[in-house]
Amino acid sequence: MSFQYVVARYNESIDWLQMNYTLPNKGITPIIIYNKGESIPSTIPLPNVGREAHTYLYHIVNNYDNLADITVFTQANIADHMYRQDLNYLQSLLVDSAKEQQYSRNLTIAEQGKYKTYDPDFNVQVREALIDIYKIPEESVDRIVFKDWFEQNIEPTFPNPLRLYQGAIFAISKQQIMTRSLDYYRELLEQVSKENNPIEAHFFERSWFYVFNCHRL
Repeated sequence: MSFQYVVARYNESIDWLQMNYTLPNKGITPIIIYNKGESIPSTIPLPNVGREAHTYLYHIVNNYDNLADITVFTQANIADHMYRQDLNYLQSLLVDSAKEQQYSRNLTIAEQGKYKTYDPDFNVQVREALIDIYKIPEESVDRIVFKDWFEQNIEPTFPNPLRLYQGAIFAISKQQIMTRSLDYYRELLEQVSKENNPIEAHFFERSWFYVFNCHRL
């Protein structure tokens, strides 16, 4: 079984990804680092748009017919999200569980009304914080409510509770990725290809479990 790490980098240190780990790959490059910041060797440059959602969707669209059996999608600095920056740790936490059930088990389960930032209208509730702290343009925050976007693009009914991967760090099987068509992913990629920090990128962070149809297993 092959697996691959897809890393979304801006200007974070990637020293922890360049250590000598033994990662069997069966012909697939074990670590791909997509780089939206300063140029560094052995990375793939991308335009600085769409946050990690753009990176993940770009990888899927451009490798749809050559995906690893298990792909780990991760940001370059995972310590901010309470993970250890250690590939062996991620291997045991994410890859091993995805081998068993098609997706990794590091899920947060958020009931509506318990956490504002995960509610169906979270971008309405925390609008000022998104603008002031996350520096999302006001017109982007106001473009569409999370629930409406979710029901238009992911599933017709918004789930309660919501199952999500905090920090957009997770592993998923090729089988689950391919439950959606290449055209579907192209359409999603287009949504996060125009702005540096669109609200849709934050919607994706809360929706990957459903993008890949894991809720149907």
